[in-house]
Amino acid sequence: MTNIKIAEILAQLRTSKGVTQDDVSKALGISNKTISKWENGTSSPDLTMLVALAEYYNVSTDTLLGLSDDIKSIPVAISNTLSGLERNELILKISEIIYGIFFTAIGHPASEIGKTNATTSPIPPKPDVAPRSSISVEEFYGFVVNSDNVNLSVMQWQNQADFAWLLAPEIQAKIVELLHFLADADVLKVMYFIHNTSYSKHFTADYAAKHTGVGIDRMVAILETCYDLGLCTKSTAHLKDGETFIYESFGDGLLLSIISIAYEKLCGSNSYGYYYGSSGKLIGGAKQ
Repeated sequence: MTNIKIAEILAQLRTSKGVTQDDVSKALGISNKTISKWENGTSSPDLTMLVALAEYYNVSTDTLLGLSDDIKSIPVAISNTLSGLERNELILKISEIIYGIFFTAIGHPASEIGKTNATTSPIPPKPDVAPRSSISVEEFYGFVVNSDNVNLSVMQWQNQADFAWLLAPEIQAKIVELLHFLADADVLKVMYFIHNTSYSKHFTADYAAKHTGVGIDRMVAILETCYDLGLCTKSTAHLKDGETFIYESFGDGLLLSIISIAYEKLCGSNSYGYYYGSSGKLIGGAKQ
């Protein structure tokens, strides 16, 4: 195994982990000049350092030596896929990876999807590096946060319509209607209620009012708007004391994402573990 091959692997692992040569040197208790020499192929780590590097990057020593393609680190595997691509190819490949994740999940046996421990929810852990990160260029925007309050990933590309729908009055009216509806403390209480697994997916307005503290008249108005917006369904139940509406909601991940994004924008940390932003202007236009 040549020093050059080891150097390429070490540089790739460090870049994928999102750390500097100084970070690696401090973690291993050696000079950053030594790290630099390893990554430019001037010298190679000895056996003791290979083991330490493997533990630090969470890979096998065979991977460090280029003897195995079994890379345990997901960031490294992604880096291998994206490395060397021209910028436009890179952005398209990211889109392909995102779709690949969805289709892979769909391809699993139904019995395996959503399987969790009976007492433990599958909450992603906060990473040691870049728990809040953002990439923003003219063709692509990506934001990821793993915190106690929000676990969220947002990916957005330019589109063929160039966001022209933002100027369409009928679409503006629909967006304003939804945002206006959500801009209410009582509505946010109801959003918590319908997304909470502690409560039944079938409920009456009385039941929802009791568990949210929202007045019954206000609750009926909110639930009727939810129905009009397609956020829940309703049916009529014929009871001894008369008829009543039974509402049903399985939650709405997209709606909860909108609320989570608003929370993160207004209440989240202002610091980033990793941030790269050259532009946030995803809408194109005539070049000046």
